[in-house]
Amino acid sequence: MQRCDEKPVKPSSIVAPDLTTKAAGFYAASEIIAVRVYNGFVYVAARATTSSSVIVWRHPLDAAGNPGAQEMVIDLSATDYGSRTIRGMMFAANGNLYLATDSPDPILIVNPATNKVEILYRGILASYSKHFYWGSGTHFYMIRGDTILGDVWTVYRGDARIAGDAP
Repeated sequence: MQRCDEKPVKPSSIVAPDLTTKAAGFYAASEIIAVRVYNGFVYVAARATTSSSVIVWRHPLDAAGNPGAQEMVIDLSATDYGSRTIRGMMFAANGNLYLATDSPDPILIVNPATNKVEILYRGILASYSKHFYWGSGTHFYMIRGDTILGDVWTVYRGDARIAGDAP
């Protein structure tokens, strides 16, 4: 959290414990939608300010936790799901990436090795995932709700049939 007496942190900056910043430059012209650390990489879902497509990138982390070179994981615009907005990212123990979206059939499963995309529980889960988190074991929790004032938000508990990588 930033104090009132501090300078704003520039986009795509790394903030050190002494509050100095160093520009990383990866996402200066992007809207960052979601971030997740998994298995020695930081994953970033971002949309360029000049585009509507969402790309999931990853950066290897060095021993000090600094992000390395940017590598594309998946460009959703190259799939049937390019119009979706990502609301959250989580990983299963097998390395598959789970993306929560704002659309019908809201949870996508991405195999990073093949870029194959599947829908979790097609036609069963309610649309518009607002938030998505792994619980313990194979269970996940999804908050479903739209941005309409007064809309009732619902918490769903589901079984992904595979262990998640809960933080």
